[in-house]
Amino acid sequence: MEGVENMNDIITISIIVPIYNVEKYVRQCIESIINQTYKNLQIILVDDGSTDTSGLICDEYASIDDRIEVVHKKNGGLVTARKIGLQKAKGEYIGFVDGDDYIDDNMFESLLGYILKKDVDMVHTGYWYEKGNTTYSNTKFETGFIECPEDKSMLLRNILVQHTNIEHSIWSKLFKRSLIVKSYYDVNDECSYGEDLVCMISAIINSDRMYILNRAYYHYRVRSESLSHGMGLGGISKEIKLYNNIQSVLIKYKIDNYYEKELDFYFGNQIVMHMSNISSDPFAFQQYCFNDIALLKNKNIIIYGAGKVGRDYYSQLRRYSNCNIVAWIDKKADKINYPNIDIYNPAIIKNLEYDIIVIAVARKEVYEQIKMELIDMKVDSQKILWITPGNCKYYINE
Repeated sequence: MEGVENMNDIITISIIVPIYNVEKYVRQCIESIINQTYKNLQIILVDDGSTDTSGLICDEYASIDDRIEVVHKKNGGLVTARKIGLQKAKGEYIGFVDGDDYIDDNMFESLLGYILKKDVDMVHTGYWYEKGNTTYSNTKFETGFIECPEDKSMLLRNILVQHTNIEHSIWSKLFKRSLIVKSYYDVNDECSYGEDLVCMISAIINSDRMYILNRAYYHYRVRSESLSHGMGLGGISKEIKLYNNIQSVLIKYKIDNYYEKELDFYFGNQIVMHMSNISSDPFAFQQYCFNDIALLKNKNIIIYGAGKVGRDYYSQLRRYSNCNIVAWIDKKADKINYPNIDIYNPAIIKNLEYDIIVIAVARKEVYEQIKMELIDMKVDSQKILWITPGNCKYYINE
């Protein structure tokens, strides 16, 4: 951004990179940081007791770039690794990159430019989601400021009911040092799930002014070995710890009474999700629902998507006598097995008579990708329907 080039010798950005057993990805991560167009960086690589060659790779890069500092520590988890990074950080501004992800080369130059020009405590951006051969940008956020108490209150409510104009993660952002140090130390060391949510709740409370930017610089890689963070009973235990941590933050800042309903909503949602993974019946616990069911009255429908949203839609709509489910389809139909239920490949659409294809996915970006694929298959765009999934077990009275 204009004017930032003059700041290269003045403002230091500290970038904290927690690393654990990511030897396959860590070189790309480090190189994306050292090749930033903004050069005045302190790069802190925290090796959290890796048992592969990740630590050696960190030392290798530190030997050729004097901006890099490596900390080797006993394995203690993501939170303790980041806190050690914060202790070492000297920069006026601080950013985070996870060791298996990477960033565009202009990310921190751009974010610093916005944080200075807009005079804010934090800049929030979108990110690129990468899973296997699937890549899309998560830039659903509305550009603008969050500054008045009413804005912050609404954001806190929305972040808990999961309808929000801000992403929980801390790695797609740049923070003023004072804000992130205060906020991240509100995260309990033993928190192994949802730690970024705790931090962001504290950051929203403690910030005077933040800026949301509808652009993506960060590449978030979803690895097969990291897809599950403990579903089932183990996941419920983690949810309880997360609930207690969030509650302690709200109590600390004397606002717990204002957000009790939203916190219970969030916790209830998460428990339903974990219970559905424990049950042998995939339809036993329903989290999502199709909100505007009147749109489907007297219609022949196809449900597209057999993931969690699709399962819940199917469970809901098969009980609704005023519509007829013609077929349930998914691109991975051959890998999905629900007892006594047939899932078909989308290619079957051309042989079916239907009024509406209901897209059963949570994210708008995924829906838009599916919509384009269906249009390429000569499906009438007027017959493609997606609305944000509702929650059918709990809801908040407005």
